Amino acid sequence: MSKTDSDDDFTEFAGTVFWPRGTADLTDTTRCPACHSQLHSPVCSNCALDLRHPAAALLLTASTDAAASLSHRTALIGRIRFDVAEAQAQAADLVASRAPLAASVPESAPVSVPVAMRMPPPAAQAPAPALTPRAQRPPSAPGAGATVSVPGAPRRSSVQILLLLVGVTLVSVAAIFFLTVAWIYAGLEVRSAIIALITAAALVTAGVLRRKRLVATAEGIGALAVVLVLLDAWALRQNDLFGLASADGPAYWGVTLVSCTVLFLFWHAVSGLRVASVAGFAAAAPGLGLLAAGLAAGQDGTTRLFVGLLGAAVGALLHPLTLPRGTADGSTGARPGPTSTTPAAPVPHRFWPAVDRVPERAAILVLGGMALVGAALTATVVAPDSTLAPLVTLGAVTVAALLHQLPFVQRATPGSAYAAFASGCAALTALALTAITPLVAYRADNLTLALTVPILVAVSIPLAVEVYARRRS
Repeated sequence: MSKTDSDDDFTEFAGTVFWPRGTADLTDTTRCPACHSQLHSPVCSNCALDLRHPAAALLLTASTDAAASLSHRTALIGRIRFDVAEAQAQAADLVASRAPLAASVPESAPVSVPVAMRMPPPAAQAPAPALTPRAQRPPSAPGAGATVSVPGAPRRSSVQILLLLVGVTLVSVAAIFFLTVAWIYAGLEVRSAIIALITAAALVTAGVLRRKRLVATAEGIGALAVVLVLLDAWALRQNDLFGLASADGPAYWGVTLVSCTVLFLFWHAVSGLRVASVAGFAAAAPGLGLLAAGLAAGQDGTTRLFVGLLGAAVGALLHPLTLPRGTADGSTGARPGPTSTTPAAPVPHRFWPAVDRVPERAAILVLGGMALVGAALTATVVAPDSTLAPLVTLGAVTVAALLHQLPFVQRATPGSAYAAFASGCAALTALALTAITPLVAYRADNLTLALTVPILVAVSIPLAVEVYARRRS
C-alpha cells in the first residue's frame, strides 16, 4: 500500500489510543503517548508503540502544543468566570449604595410629578457602562462544605437513602414472613402463583426504574428481587413442587445458583443494574461447585469435596468479564476508552455494560482463590489407596490454576491486585506440579523416585518459565 507524508492518511492505523487524562499525560516522556503506560524501553510493553521511529519527535512536539492549547483554553474559562463574578459583585455594590438614598425620601411628603415624567420608559435604553473588573484578587471559590447547584442533577439526601434502605429491608422481611405464612395456610397453587407474580413484578419494576434514571430506588428494588428469587428457589424445594424435595441437596442448589447466575447477569446486561451484576458473579463459583459436588454423588465425602472445590475454582474463571471492555487487568479500568478523537468516556457496548466491576471482581477472585487452595489441599488425601490419584487430582488443580493465569500473561501490570492473583496462581501451579511426584512415590513406596524426580521437576519449572519469558520479550 502506498501512503503520502500527510499524517491524516495514517489515522486509521493508530490502533489503541487513550484520551489523555490531563496535560501531564501529553508532556510526560516516561509514559507511552498512546496508552499512557509506564515505559521501560523505547517500545511500549502494553500497546507495542515503537518510539524509535523518526516521527516520535514530531509526536512529542504535537503533544506539547496540545498541552499548551488545553492550558490556554482552561485559562480562558477561568477569565470568563472571573470577569462575570467581578461584574456581579460591582452590580451588587451599586445596588447597595443606592438603597440608603431611596430610604431617605420621606413618605409623608408627596412630590408632584408631571404627567410626562410618569410615562413608562422606552423599551430601548442606553446600555449600562461596562464594568471594569477589579484586578486585586480573583473571586473566592466556594468552601469545602459548600454545595454547588448543578442544573438537572438529581439531589439525594442521606435521609432519603436511609429511608430507602430501611424500606427495602422491611419489605424483604415482610416477603419472608409472607412466604412463611403463605405455605402454611394457602394451597400450593396459590402460593406458587403469588410468589411468582411478586418476584416478576420486582424484576420488571427495578429495570423500568433504572431506565428512568431512578438509580438508587431501582437498586433497592433490585436487591429485593434478588432476595425474592432465592426465596422462590427455597420455597420450591420446601413445597416439594415437581418432587424437588427428594432431589440431592448440593445438586439442587448447584443448578439453582447456576441458573441464578445466568438470570442475574442477563438482567444486568439488559437493565444495567449493579445489584444484578454483584449477585450474578457472587453466585457463579458456589453454584458450579455445588453442581460438581452433586454430580459426584456416588463418591465418598473427600472426593465429593474435592470435586466441589475444583468446580468452584472453574466457576471463578468468569473474572475477566468483570473488567471493562478491552482491558485485561484491573489497572486499566479507570482509563478513558480507546479512541483517537473522542474524550474520555466508558467504552460503548451493544449488550454488555462497559463498567469496571470492582466489587464483583474482588468477590470472585477471593472465592476462586479459596477454592483453588482448598482443592489443592484436598487433592492430597483423595483416594488414599490409589497410587496415581495425586497425578489426576493435582494435575486438575494445575490446569485450573493455569487457566486463571492465562488472561494476565500478556497484559497484567506488576503491582496490581489482579497481577498479584495471577502470581499466586503461578505459585500454586508450581507447587502442585512439584508435589505430584513425592505423593505418587510415597504411595508406591519407591524411595528412588521420591528423591530424584521432585528435584528434576523443581528445576525444570523455573527453566521452562525463563525460556518462555525470554521468547515473549
